[in-house]
Amino acid sequence: MITQDQLLAIIRHSLTMIGGLIIMHGAVDAATWELVSGSVLGIAAIAWSIYDKNKKAKKIKEGKAAKAELEKIELEKVENEKPKKKLLKG
Repeated sequence: MITQDQLLAIIRHSLTMIGGLIIMHGAVDAATWELVSGSVLGIAAIAWSIYDKNKKAKKIKEGKAAKAELEKIELEKVENEKPKKKLLKG
């Protein structure tokens, strides 16, 4: 799995390369590209953070559900191991 640092490094280097080409062709100036690339990196960091937190929350929720299921199974075992009372006819 790719980490947040790796993803942001890939985006940063890609933006540097793309920005150099765009500036070289005169489509935008350096200051404008700096603003654009900074914004893209900021949005990417926020998006990754939201994704990561949602993924961790899902794992926690799944873990709690699994724990509850195990507790239910253990309770059923205990209930099944109790001696059964026989009704006496008399």
